Amino acid sequence: MKNKIHGISLAVSIFLILSSCNETAKMSIPVEELTSEGYFTLSASNEKGRYGPVIILPERHDSRLIQAEFCWALTILLEDCGINTIALEGMFSEETMTEVQLPFKTEEEKYTALLAILESGEIKAPEFMYLAKGCNVFGIENEAEYAVVLSDDDNAAFFQALLMSIVVDKGFDILESYLQRDDVNIDMILSLNPWTRETFDIITKGHSITEINDRLQELEDKTGNLLNIQARVSLRNVKSFYEAAFTRSVTMASNVYQKLRKNNEALAMIIGAAHTEDITAYFDKNKVSYYVLEPSGLNATDVWSDLSNDEFERKGKGMSVLTDKQIAGFFENSRNTRLTYYKDFAINQFDFTALIGNMIVFSTSPPPRDLSPDILISNGLQIIQESIDINNPKDIKFSVENRKGERLHVRVVENIQGYRFVSLKNVLKDIILRLLQINEQNVSFQQRIQDFEGVIEVFKYMGHEVYFSPNEALFKLDLSQI
Repeated sequence: MKNKIHGISLAVSIFLILSSCNETAKMSIPVEELTSEGYFTLSASNEKGRYGPVIILPERHDSRLIQAEFCWALTILLEDCGINTIALEGMFSEETMTEVQLPFKTEEEKYTALLAILESGEIKAPEFMYLAKGCNVFGIENEAEYAVVLSDDDNAAFFQALLMSIVVDKGFDILESYLQRDDVNIDMILSLNPWTRETFDIITKGHSITEINDRLQELEDKTGNLLNIQARVSLRNVKSFYEAAFTRSVTMASNVYQKLRKNNEALAMIIGAAHTEDITAYFDKNKVSYYVLEPSGLNATDVWSDLSNDEFERKGKGMSVLTDKQIAGFFENSRNTRLTYYKDFAINQFDFTALIGNMIVFSTSPPPRDLSPDILISNGLQIIQESIDINNPKDIKFSVENRKGERLHVRVVENIQGYRFVSLKNVLKDIILRLLQINEQNVSFQQRIQDFEGVIEVFKYMGHEVYFSPNEALFKLDLSQI
């Protein structure tokens, strides 16, 4: 009996020690470090849950800046806390990111190339963390719920209802006078009525689908009788879309909760900002601890690094953000779907970037230089040896051919002398700074090359700026004038 009591006491002691260690681990999320640079703000937290914690990262889906900020935070969470699991909106619950063979010889080459592709907007933070660090990225969506979309007519009906809300509150005359102006824009129109402005902000920038649905009901009640039958049907479609979005919030939260019940460990969760408050409400009810870290890019406006409407539409279809048909076609072999990291165009860009890195190293190597096949060829892409011009190592020129026999002409121009890779976190900070600032060169770049169709600044890579074009005249262009 005495031995039995001792055994029970020992078991209880071990349980208490393990529980204490678990609570300590839960409190070790480096919030101070994550918020110290100004990239993130802790907007909500619950440290008393039984499960987790979950580090919630809300995003705008069109922001390259946010993706760089996420990579910086996820790198810290991985290196400081060992958190290598990411729950992702936009992937279905049965999906996980699976192996992709990368063409890079060293960790530094891999990081540098993936960072360049991240900065260009071709891959997002979870894809980067999987490819660079092998993080476990899994889906939390229901496919049928995710498939509910809005049409152009639905969006038009929403905007029409906003205009009608101005008429209801302020009268038609004030709206008509503004609509006749040549310089009118949406901000000017919304400013005519505080309620309309607030409604627009709640629906486009809100952090709660519940609040969005409540306001949509108010909008319908206020304007429904003033809309024609088709517009009323379309406005109801908008309501149905956001009702499905609330269901998605619950589904995503529930899938994370079920995973925590099976394997209770800290993980990161990337979601659209509008889902935030509904997901945290679910976590509060189900004893899941969490930290909501809002990136600085979430509420930023007029940031030059946001994807354009065309780029975002292509991204939504799982296609390359490159909008020039000839250039995009060079990388694409088929129509792509949601995810991009394993698609043909993305893999071809990994190979393309690897070849660029090879030529940078080759051009700066002391003679005799060896142009071996592994320098010139990466899977389906090949540098045309006769095209290589390294007479000026600060302005390298060469052409790359794909399996279809199509060619891109490339110039790699040094912009940082003596560049060297220091650390992943430091390079990410450099990228965040570039994407955050209004950089006149990037803002006006497309305007300044409008007379030279097809030239695109792809990325800043290994201390260089990379330009490419289907037009061989790129080799003769005075880039100092761009």
